[in-house]
Amino acid sequence: MAPNCGGGCCSRLAEIVVVVVVVIGLVVVVVVVVVVVVVVVVVVVVVEVVVEEVVVAVALVVFVDVVAIEALIVVVTV
Repeated sequence: MAPNCGGGCCSRLAEIVVVVVVVIGLVVVVVVVVVVVVVVVVVVVVVEVVVEEVVVAVALVVFVDVVAIEALIVVVTV
């Protein structure tokens, strides 16, 4: 037991240290979970936007091809 420590103040100090360590640990866990959730949401949004752009680009190419084929058919039949 440390000097000037009477009446169980050392055990009280140990309890306070344990509580502080547990609270800091919980805060770290919450921060990590929040960061992971934010990263997952950002990745999902970015992937969704990229997929949407790719779908629009493919649809545009298909539309242009169809229009070109129709124009070619019109030219050939005339």
